[in-house]
Amino acid sequence: MGDCLCVRDIDRCAHRERRSGDGRDKGRSRCRSNRRERRRQFRRTSPHAGLAIGGSAAIAIGPTVRIQPELLFTEPRFGSSDFPLPLTVESRAFEVPVLLVKQFSTTRRTRPIVYAGPRFGFITSIAQTVGHTRSDISNEFRSVDVRVALGGGVEVAAGRGAVTIEGRANIGIRDVSKATDNTTRTQSIVGLFGVRF
Repeated sequence: MGDCLCVRDIDRCAHRERRSGDGRDKGRSRCRSNRRERRRQFRRTSPHAGLAIGGSAAIAIGPTVRIQPELLFTEPRFGSSDFPLPLTVESRAFEVPVLLVKQFSTTRRTRPIVYAGPRFGFITSIAQTVGHTRSDISNEFRSVDVRVALGGGVEVAAGRGAVTIEGRANIGIRDVSKATDNTTRTQSIVGLFGVRF
């Protein structure tokens, strides 16, 4: 049994800042302009909609419980107003969530579900645009991200399968920045629509 998912993924990159001994924030972001690298405080980010698509499988371990591994191709995006010029960041990744799914009301046509599990991301590229200048900053970040996925939704029976509508939060637990003076963990809120067959 597999799922065909068509997803709009809204990703926010959250920067958790370390503090120095005098209490000043140490969180920074790198911005390349005219071949000069500057560091500025990076506090305000806004999510941009990004497309994701993929599929999943279901491994039943009980009448109402299943393990659901997924494979997704995602394009997370976000912007920031911390700079004089507009700044946006776009990335591409393959993501592998492995979810434990609990289903309720198996005798009804509409069945609520809840789930949780790890989500592993394999980042293939990260590009930063400041004003009209675009640069590849992939080398400044680690290629593997680790998050925890939490969510729920409903499955509506349709023939031998079901239509699914879900909401999901992904919380980063690994620092993906290679820099020693800041930490970067990713977070996202995702809406999913799919067909299970």
